Amino acid sequence: MANILDNLKYQFKSGGMYIKLIFINVIVFVAFGLIATIAALMQWDDLFANGSVFTPTRWFSFSSDPGLFFSRPWAIITYMFVHGGFMHLLMNMLIFFFMGKMLEQYLGTKKTLSIYVLGGIFGALIYFGAHNIFPLLSEKGHVPMVGASASVMAILAAIATYAPNVEVHVFGAIKVKLYIIAILYVLIDLM
Repeated sequence: MANILDNLKYQFKSGGMYIKLIFINVIVFVAFGLIATIAALMQWDDLFANGSVFTPTRWFSFSSDPGLFFSRPWAIITYMFVHGGFMHLLMNMLIFFFMGKMLEQYLGTKKTLSIYVLGGIFGALIYFGAHNIFPLLSEKGHVPMVGASASVMAILAAIATYAPNVEVHVFGAIKVKLYIIAILYVLIDLM
């Protein structure tokens, strides 16, 4: 166990910004999972019930509700680190691992962090605007937004814009240019 912790500490310290951001995302996911497990074991159902004051979703997710948007300004940052489930976290972090590593090699750690955070903020503002402008979305109510998808999308768009003709081996066998991966990812995400 000590070797695993030492290895994780070493990876965190020596890894790039993308590694630190992955660690933060995983730590937040595990912490919220532990809180939910303890709440379930202690039968604190009403304390953590949906709509309760204490739910992590309520305090750390981004909302398209203007009242919540202005009363919880930190949520425009914190939502990027809270995920809705294991697969949500896994898919975001896998894409971020490969694309973040590549972006950091080209542009450095500070720009990687800036793109991650600003991409997340921009994604939240688009979400806020879309849910308050388009009737189809506003009729669904104010659904909380969680996850690093907007940040990961920004990282992918940045690297695909900076080095569009770099070839990536998909599944270890198929060579695909980075801009094609970015276009496909955006189309899948929009659907």
